[in-house]
This record gives sequence, C-alpha cells and structure tokens, in this order.
Amino acid sequence: MAWLIAIVSYQHAFRLTPAPDRVQESGLTIVRAELEILSESPFGNTKRGHLIVDEIRKLLAEHRVVFAPMTTTRGLTWGPILGRKVIYVKVIEMRDGRFLHQLPPQIMEALVHETVHSIKNTRRRISIEEECDCFEAGLEAEAIAAGHPRPVQFLVDGQPVKDFVLHAYPKAQHDTTYVPLGGDREI
Repeated sequence: MAWLIAIVSYQHAFRLTPAPDRVQESGLTIVRAELEILSESPFGNTKRGHLIVDEIRKLLAEHRVVFAPMTTTRGLTWGPILGRKVIYVKVIEMRDGRFLHQLPPQIMEALVHETVHSIKNTRRRISIEEECDCFEAGLEAEAIAAGHPRPVQFLVDGQPVKDFVLHAYPKAQHDTTYVPLGGDREI
C-alpha cells in the first residue's frame, strides 16, 4: 500500500497549476465556439471527427479541459493512476501576472491532438504511429479553425509529420498494429 501512495503522490507532484478562473472561462468560451465550427466541418462529419468532437464535449462537461501555464508544449494529457485524465492547454503567463491564450487555431490543434491521445492511449508507451495520428488530427483541426482548406500534406516545423515525429521522439517505437482513430485511413 505504501508503494501505491508513493506513486500517486509522485504523479500528483507533476500536475500543472491551473490558470485563474477568468482565464479558464475565456479559454473554454474559445473552445466551445471553435468546437461548433469543427463539428460542422467535413472533418467533423467523419467517424474520426465525431469521435473527437464527442470526446471533447465529454471532457468539457466533466471539467477535464484545463488551461495552465506551460513553457514547452501547446497541450498535455495527464493521466493519473487513480482518477481521470485531464487535458491541459497552454496559456502564457506574463511577468506582470497577466495570462495570454494561444490563438484559437493553436488551441484547437493542441486540444484535438491531446484528445486523440486521451482516446487511444491505454497506459502504454506512445508509438510513432499514434503520435503521427495525433499530429494529423490536430493539424486538420487547426486548419479548420484558421479557415484554411485541409492541407495536402501535414507539416510540423516545415517537415512532414512522420519525419518530425521520428526526429522529435527518438525513443518512440513503431506499432504495426496501430489503427488510426476512426480507422478510416492509413498513417
């Protein structure tokens, strides 16, 4: 029992501190507006889109989308051993104590990316294929939120998604059994 308490305590030490309530409210207002646009888009009308939109709505209803200051990433899925997963979305904390949201397309990219992780990840090491799936879903949502057409090729930092993932996640392994969310295409 002591080992379980130690693990849970260790995990809780890595929870992020939420931004103030007013920042949560304004961020959630952005998410709800963008989620309606996403749900009505061609992407939102696919099996994949329905799964993502439904999961985000569930997370919102359960107060598991949290805006928090982060320095390295746009979003993060935190899955404690005990309890429910939380998706953190980045806000920038200014030196004067103010908080700035990312742009709506960036918020949606992070939220959709992390939502795919939340749906797919079953407490195992994330694979190259899952990471590519998450990036592609997030980048498609970002394009929709920005009012752009679906890209012919998804790029991260000017590189095709798979090349970026291979470089950014050198310890990630291939999973030949991975099925993309919605199962409607190949990674």
